[in-house]
Formats: sequence, C-alpha cells, structure tokens
Amino acid sequence: NSAIQVCHLLDSQNKMISEIINDLPKTFQSPTMAPYCKDEVKYKVVDDVIKEIEKIKNQKVKIDNQEIKEILTVNGIRFSFEDGSWGLIRASSNKPSLVVVIESPISNERKIKIFRFIDEILKKTGKVGKYDQQIWLIIFTSMVIIDVIISFRICIKFFNNWAWLVAVKLFN
Repeated sequence: NSAIQVCHLLDSQNKMISEIINDLPKTFQSPTMAPYCKDEVKYKVVDDVIKEIEKIKNQKVKIDNQEIKEILTVNGIRFSFEDGSWGLIRASSNKPSLVVVIESPISNERKIKIFRFIDEILKKTGKVGKYDQQIWLIIFTSMVIIDVIISFRICIKFFNNWAWLVAVKLFN
C-alpha cells in the first residue's frame, strides 16, 4: 500500500511532510476529464482530432508560445511540447466519452491554455458534450487536501475518503 510507504518515508527521513513535498518537482496536472461523446462516433472523433493536431504540428502553430514537439498516436493522441508540457485525448474504453488529461511542469496557466486548445478542437467536431468535472474544482480540492496535510501533519495513511471528509469539514 502506497500510504504505508509514505508513512515509512516520513519516519526514515526525519523531516516534516511539508519539507518532503517542497523537495518534489512541481507539476500542474488536470484531473482525468471525460467529455461526453457517443460510443458510435468517439473513435472517429479521436481520428479527426489526431489529423487536426498533426496538421497544427506540421504548420508549426504555437500554443502558448510553444510548438508541438512530439506526437504519439497509440490508443488516441498524446502530444508534447519542448518544455515538457503535454496533452492527451483518447476514447474511453468503457463509457460514452473521451478521456482528456493535461500536465505542465511550467505553470497552471500553461496547463489551462493547453486545455483550452484541446477544448476548441473538440468543440469544432460538434460531437462532444459536457465534461464530467471542471478543472478548477479539482485544483481547489487538491490544494485543500495538501493544506490539511501540511498544516496538521496528518499521516498519509489516513489519506482516503475519511481524510477527504475531514478536509471538507475543516475548510468549509
């Protein structure tokens, strides 16, 4: 269990969890978002998105002052930029939706700009509906949980639904 491993790490490092967290590389990740897309068209939508992003890469169009450096098209598309930021779009294997994930080692703003880029491409298809969750809500949720851990030095072994309820109680 990873929670137990984190507790062992805390014990062996003789550091507060806030110090360990501060030593980790900073990344800005989106949640795994799932915009609605009918089962019978989702694979065609992904194929069309792949073609559009390949065209954008070949034309050297910049997204937030970054050109797309690499494209991988195994089970959808994952495109990356020179700064290490990336976006992923694929068809869900078990529900009528797509899967969208974004990450940036640079900033939350870069992550959001990449999301807007993806969202515009998906909207142009006319076949993608609402997302199952919003990017800002998950970012807020993550900050609340991290604040609880740092402020109260809660052992990670309690980092489950019970800890989430405590975090909601403490900050609402």
